[in-house]
Amino acid sequence: MKGNTGLIDEIELLALHMLPYAGAATIRRILTFMVAKKLSFQDIISICENETSKELKLHPMTLERIVYGKESLKRKTSEIYNKLKSMKIRITCFDDAYFPEEVNPINSPPILYIR
Repeated sequence: MKGNTGLIDEIELLALHMLPYAGAATIRRILTFMVAKKLSFQDIISICENETSKELKLHPMTLERIVYGKESLKRKTSEIYNKLKSMKIRITCFDDAYFPEEVNPINSPPILYIR
């Protein structure tokens, strides 16, 4: 994991944000898990594939999409990411140096889009 966030790059953040049945609490839980354990989104996919994801407490449909829809998710994420970049929109989270200081990371959405 690298990029403009402390550990998690923009494409990984976008992929997280696109997961079905994953609301703010689920995304925040996954992000916190990734940061604490220094994992990439690919690591999360591996954890889900190996059925060791109990700690993440994911909705069954989210888990299914991560495991069986990963290629589709990668393709869609890439397309949307390119559109966002062309519009000069940055994707950020609480672990990012670009996360606005005036925004409380505890009460804000786990992922922000900034122009």
